[in-house]
Amino acid sequence: MTATAKVDFAALRKKSRLPSPPEDASRNLAEPELPGQPASPPPAPSPPATPPAPRSRPHTPPPQEDAPTDGRSLRKTGRTEPFATRVRADFRPRVMRLAALRGCTMAEVLELALDELERATPGASPPGASARD
Repeated sequence: MTATAKVDFAALRKKSRLPSPPEDASRNLAEPELPGQPASPPPAPSPPATPPAPRSRPHTPPPQEDAPTDGRSLRKTGRTEPFATRVRADFRPRVMRLAALRGCTMAEVLELALDELERATPGASPPGASARD
């Protein structure tokens, strides 16, 4: 059996490497919060260096053929159901190319392909199943 030695962990702690706070720093963190008293007003915001950009959807250039994108950066689509599958090596680039040409997501390309396949197959489309009608 080994003897257990007492270790002084306080000696192992390193001193803070952070500098001391500036003297003109606000002391409001040290003040107690009292219920019913309004909070101190926030400091006045400094004027922006450049005027803010208009609040519109940023222009996203069309994806390049070799740029990997599945449309997530383009817009929200409301699709929440995960659908993962393995495909042949040439399938994904083909879907990506069609999505880029049509300006839509890979999911929309697959939905369109399924819609067309269901239209071409008698009795394959259950009522109300198509998202494109």
